[in-house]
Amino acid sequence: MQHPEDALQIATAQYVQMALHPSVIAHHSENERQGARAGAKAKAKGQLAGFPDWVFMWHEGRRFGWAEGHTIVAFIELKSAKGVLSTSQKKFKALADAMDAEYAICRDLTEFVATIKAWGVPHRGE
Repeated sequence: MQHPEDALQIATAQYVQMALHPSVIAHHSENERQGARAGAKAKAKGQLAGFPDWVFMWHEGRRFGWAEGHTIVAFIELKSAKGVLSTSQKKFKALADAMDAEYAICRDLTEFVATIKAWGVPHRGE
């Protein structure tokens, strides 16, 4: 069964692979529900409920020398046009907000690209 956000996930993955600078750590967390048994196994393996679809890490400042500056961590949750955050996703967002981490909900590729550009995620050729 295809999840409603699968096409968006694939499109964002293609963009990340094509456009982001190699110094950026970008990771998609496969955390869609696949039944109670699969959920229990994932939890036993350490999967965190509510963890967003994407996590990005990059160094801001002297990007390649890294002698100064700081590392930024940012999260994106992908949702369909009518999708809403689950209770566990709301809890994770609150934790990220408390840590001053970037967090966004994106509903299409245009919004995804605009968000990571607004955050200053390094792109190829920069």
